[in-house]
Amino acid sequence: MPFMHSQIRASSERRFSLRWRMIHNPMNFDFETCAKLHFQSSPDRQRAALSAWHAALLVGSHSPVSERRQSLKAVAAEVGRHPSVLWRLGVVKHCGESYCGGRKVYRLSEVLAYLKSPMCEATRAELEIARRKQSTDGM
Repeated sequence: MPFMHSQIRASSERRFSLRWRMIHNPMNFDFETCAKLHFQSSPDRQRAALSAWHAALLVGSHSPVSERRQSLKAVAAEVGRHPSVLWRLGVVKHCGESYCGGRKVYRLSEVLAYLKSPMCEATRAELEIARRKQSTDGM
């Protein structure tokens, strides 16, 4: 029994030391340290950490974390276009978020930003050229 108690105590001291290093020297940690802390934590803390990491990754983005994710059909209705138009413009490829292989969801602000981007303008120009070529070839 004393062996188990000392083993538990040693593991908690190691965990504390990892947390101490993360808090007191935040610029000197690596992915392995973060992963160790993540998997040693409770499920609630794991979810909170994942949402914090997600928010940290979106710092440069204009879309707030609290913005609702919608289907392509709902976003198309708000934009005033048919979902197939958004599909052809590349919204699915550039703005869609998929979780565990499920159906993609979209944030309205990301879709609107993409529709104003030069990448989308280039796609529109390509589609217009292809449509004109098809109409002249059909005559």
